[in-house]
Amino acid sequence: MRFLFADPGLLWHWSHHANTCRLISGALRARGIEPEILAFQEVDAELQSELGAKPHFKFFTYAGNPDPICGWLNAFDKNLDLMMEGMSRIGPTSAEDVVFVNSAQAAVFLGTGLWLSGLSPKERPQVVLEFGTDPGVEAVPAGKGHTLIARDPRIDARGVLNRFAASNLPRNILSHFHPATFDADSSSTFSALMGIPVAVLPLPHVAVVPPRLRGTKSPTTVAVVGHQRWDKGYQHLPQIVQHVLKSHPQTRFLLHNAKPQDMPEVHAELSRLAATEPRIVMVSGPAIWSELLEAADIILCPYDPTQFIASYSSVTAHAIASGIPMVVPAGTTLSRTLNDFGAGGTAFDRFTPDAIALAVGKTLDGIAEYAQRALTGAEQWARINGPTQTVDAIFKMARPTAGL
Repeated sequence: MRFLFADPGLLWHWSHHANTCRLISGALRARGIEPEILAFQEVDAELQSELGAKPHFKFFTYAGNPDPICGWLNAFDKNLDLMMEGMSRIGPTSAEDVVFVNSAQAAVFLGTGLWLSGLSPKERPQVVLEFGTDPGVEAVPAGKGHTLIARDPRIDARGVLNRFAASNLPRNILSHFHPATFDADSSSTFSALMGIPVAVLPLPHVAVVPPRLRGTKSPTTVAVVGHQRWDKGYQHLPQIVQHVLKSHPQTRFLLHNAKPQDMPEVHAELSRLAATEPRIVMVSGPAIWSELLEAADIILCPYDPTQFIASYSSVTAHAIASGIPMVVPAGTTLSRTLNDFGAGGTAFDRFTPDAIALAVGKTLDGIAEYAQRALTGAEQWARINGPTQTVDAIFKMARPTAGL
């Protein structure tokens, strides 16, 4: 039996792609299974060394096209061909093999399915494919349910392309092809959009640091961590920080941005604030994840709720597993997950600096209670999630015939 971990988005060692690969490959090796990890051809040398990731795919999952009219369609067409080409180079496969495709977009999804359909029954492995991002639709109330409305494809083409990809997926491979997400609501939305079953996998994330009671010392540290982008509300941070520091002076902000060059103007504004305000600490570029989470009393995710209606957050998973209170957008997978695991934090209902700052203030005011809830949530998380549970679920879905 071969176990292939295929991910054209595996490039940087600090990304959620790398975290998922780290956790799943570690669980596989713990049970004596050596995975073959196929990454984007420009994958970090550090990941190649750490995980044994092989430069393989000739395109990056999120590769776009600058054409403002149909760039989204041109990118899909090219990436679809490159995904099929990449899968064709993995060598001979058999019905006993398992392929896990991580954090797929529409071109990766359809390309994998078309490659699979071109194999003979004896060559056809079991494929578990995980969708790691928002499906690209809005759920509009209609009667007793909801109607899914795709966004303008020039702005966000994911809904249109996911629906198109599913409509062109050969149905005779579904016994070997198992789409999934890490969130029940996400799976339900993807299934409604694509017209095929979409399963739910346990999240592989575990506590990065030992859970402990947060907020017991002054100043209380509010941390923003990870790769900051417009959809993660980075543009609101200067106003949020100033508002909170004024209303709650015994507070410190730890602001981490793994790729500050993506939003240089906002990063420069925050840096100017930090130059004269000792309660703001900036960390730029790749950082030691455990040190960031150890320093945090509250994790702030000032994300745009429209972009996380049905998309899980790796930051949220790590924070809950580590017992850290949070501030997240209401009506999203982040808030639902937070509530499912102890409700150790608050949610903002408007994507504005003032609303987000008020939610941070509420969490600061009730830090003792939220910190205790977060500890309870971490204990619950450890019983349900983790890489062992994820790998068990993959194997159960794949139903391999030997080697397990």
